[in-house]
Amino acid sequence: MCHSQLKTRLLVWSEAIPILSIALAIAVGSLRAVAEETSLPNKSEANSTGSTEAESEQTLAAELETGNWTPLLEAASFESSWNKTNFGGEGNVEMVDGQLTLGFGQPMTGINYKKDDFPKDNYEVRWEAKRISGQDFFACVTLPIGDEFFSFIAGGWGGGLVGISSINGRDASDNDTTKFMSFDNDKWYRFSIKVSPKSITARIDDEEVVLVERADKKFNLRMEVRSSRPVGYCGFQSKVGVKGFEYRMLTVASNSKDTGTTSEIDKPIFFKVQNAESGEPRALQTAIASYKILSGPFQGAAVDLIGAVHVGEKSYYSSLNEQFKKYDAMLFELVAEPNERFRKSKKDKGVYNPISAIQVGMKDALGLAFQLDEIDYKAKNFVHADMTPKEFVQDMQNRSDGFLSMFARVLGSSIAAQGISQANGSDAKMLAALASDNRTVALRKVMAEQFSTMDIQLSGLAGADGKSTLLTERNGKAMQVLDKELKKGKKNIGIFYGAAHLEDMHIRLVRDFSATPGSMEWLDAWILSE
Repeated sequence: MCHSQLKTRLLVWSEAIPILSIALAIAVGSLRAVAEETSLPNKSEANSTGSTEAESEQTLAAELETGNWTPLLEAASFESSWNKTNFGGEGNVEMVDGQLTLGFGQPMTGINYKKDDFPKDNYEVRWEAKRISGQDFFACVTLPIGDEFFSFIAGGWGGGLVGISSINGRDASDNDTTKFMSFDNDKWYRFSIKVSPKSITARIDDEEVVLVERADKKFNLRMEVRSSRPVGYCGFQSKVGVKGFEYRMLTVASNSKDTGTTSEIDKPIFFKVQNAESGEPRALQTAIASYKILSGPFQGAAVDLIGAVHVGEKSYYSSLNEQFKKYDAMLFELVAEPNERFRKSKKDKGVYNPISAIQVGMKDALGLAFQLDEIDYKAKNFVHADMTPKEFVQDMQNRSDGFLSMFARVLGSSIAAQGISQANGSDAKMLAALASDNRTVALRKVMAEQFSTMDIQLSGLAGADGKSTLLTERNGKAMQVLDKELKKGKKNIGIFYGAAHLEDMHIRLVRDFSATPGSMEWLDAWILSE
C-alpha cells in the first residue's frame, strides 16, 4: 500500500470509528446501566457464569434438517381446504383415491389453498405429478417466500422449461434459473422445493434443478397466476395428475449433513436491507419471527423473536409498542436490576459515560430516535430478561474481558470484513457519504450495507470458547427467564432483543424448547430513500 493510500485509509477510519461504535451499540444492545454504575476490569481467572450451556461454537454451525410431513391433499379435507381457482376457461377438478386430476384448461386449470396456516418461510414441499396429456407445464406451484410469492414451473414453453417465476421481474424463461428438460407424458415425476432463509432449492427425481440465493432479489408472480396465492397448483393446456402434496418445517440440528440447499450453512436472517424496484436500498428491516413449541411440557406455547436496532425511526418504535400489547409476557433486554425501568436519556442528569456518547453520536449522525426513549418499558407485561450490572461485570471479569479489548476485536473483524467486501470500494462509499449534501441518509445507507457482513464483524466478540458476555451469555440468561415464564403457564411470549442476538436464540429455541419456526414479518427500522 502506497503512502497516499495509507493516508486516505487512515482518514476514512478516523471518521468511521464513531460509525463503528454505532454499529457495535446497535448490535449488542443497551448497556447504559453498566456504564453509569460500574467500571469493567480487564483481568480475571475464572470461567463464564452467565449461561448454563456447555455447548461450543460448533453448535452455532447447525444446518437445516426437517420435521414431520403434513399432507395438503386429502380426500376428506379437500373441499374445506382448497378452492378451484377462477382462471377463466378452467377444466374439471377431481380428487379420487388420493389423486388430484386437473382437467385440460383454456388455458389453465388449478386449485388454491383456502386456509391461513401455511408457513411463509423455512419449509419444504414435495409431491408427485404427471402430464396425462397435453404439451405444456404440468407443474406450476405457487408458494410464499416471506411476504412475497413465487411460482416453480416444470414443463412450460412447449413441454420442457423449468425455472422460477418471477425474480426481479424476470420470468422462468428469462432468468438465472432457466433450464430445459425432457418430460414424458403419463409418467410420474417426484418434485421437492425448499424455502430456507437464504435460498430456494428445487429437485426433480432427486436431481437439483434450481438453486437461487435470496439476497438482493425481489420475488413476484405473473399476473395470470396471482389468484393462486397463498399456495396454488395448476397446469397449462394439459391434463395433469398430482398426488402426495405435503409440507414440513425446516428446523436446526447440529449434525445434519443433507441440507438439500448449498454447501454453505443456512442460518436465519433477522435483519436485511430491502431494495426498491429500482434496485436502490429502500429500508433496513428487522424481523418478527414466530415459533411454536410442538412437544414437551410447554407444548402449544408460541414464542416470537422480535429483532431490534437500538436507533430507528419513531414510527418503527410505535409499531413495536403496538405489537408488544399482544403478548402474555414481553421479555426485554436491559442490563439493569430486575425491577428497574429505563431512565430516558432526555432526563439524564448529564452524567458522562461512553455509551451515552455513542448514543449521542447515533442520533446526530443518523438522524434517528433512541429505542430507550421510545419504547414503553413500564408496560405491565414487560419482564426483565437480561443480566444485572453485577452479573454482567462478574462475567466480564471471569472472561478476562473488557470493553476496550472487545472493541479492538470487533474493529479487527470489521477491517477483515472490509477486506472481504472490497475495502477500497467501502472506503470510497464512506468518503462519499461524509461529503454528501444529504449526509444523514448517505450514512444510513453505508451503515445498512455493513449489516451484510455483521456476522463476520461480530465474530470478534467471541472468546476462544466461542462465547461472549455481550451476546451468548446474555442470551443464556434470557432463555432462563423464558423457561420461568413458560412454567408460569404463559402461552404467548415475545422476546425483544437486538437483532444480532437472535440467530443464537433461534438455535436455543429449536434445540432446547422443541420449537419450530413459522412465519416471519418485517418492519422498517430505517428509511434509506431520499
